[in-house]
Amino acid sequence: HTGEETSSDPVGILRAQGDGLCQPIPDGERRAMEALYDGEIQYTDASLIGPLVALLRDRGLYDHTLLVITSDHGEEFGEHGCWLHGANVHEETMHVPLVIKLPAGRHGGTRVAEVVELVDLVPTVLEVVGLEGERYTEGLAGASLTPLAAGVRPGEPQEAIGMKLDSWERGGAPQVGVADFFYARGDHKLILVDRQPDDAP
Repeated sequence: HTGEETSSDPVGILRAQGDGLCQPIPDGERRAMEALYDGEIQYTDASLIGPLVALLRDRGLYDHTLLVITSDHGEEFGEHGCWLHGANVHEETMHVPLVIKLPAGRHGGTRVAEVVELVDLVPTVLEVVGLEGERYTEGLAGASLTPLAAGVRPGEPQEAIGMKLDSWERGGAPQVGVADFFYARGDHKLILVDRQPDDAP
C-alpha cells in the first residue's frame, strides 16, 4: 500500500465520468483496480478451485477427473488506453488462462505454446470422456487439444479468430455489427477496427 488516497470503486468512477472504458485515470486508481483484480483471482483460487480439488482428492476422485479451468476474457489496465474488458480485442483481453487436468495424470506438466481457441474445449472434453463419434461431434467447431498435450505439434502455426460486437442506434433502429475483429496465427496477430464515428478510439 502506497498510502495514496484512492476510491473504493474505481470502476464506478469510470462509468460515472460517462466516457466509457477508454479514458485516462490517475496512477493510484489504476493500481487500485489491479489490486482488486488480483484479489478476485486469489479469492477464486482459495474459495472455489482449491476447495474443489481438495474435495475431489478427499473422495478419491481426483485421479479420475477431467478438470478444465479457463476464463471468457482477460482484463486491460490501460495498456491501450482502455480499462477492464469489452473495449477492444488486444492480447490483454483475448489471451485467457486455460488449464486442463486429464484423468490419470496423462501429460501432466505439459505446457503448450500454440494458439488455441475456447471452441476447442467441447471436442476435447468429448474425446477424453469417450464420446468422439460423428454422432457427438457433427457440426462442432474446434478440434480436440489432446494431441497438443501429447506433444503432437501441427505442421502449420495454429490459428484463432475473434470479434467484438457493438450496438448503436441509427435512424431510430438498433444496429449490431462487428466493431473489432482479430486473426491470430502463431506469434502474429492482425486487428481490424471498424467503428462508428462516435465510438471510443
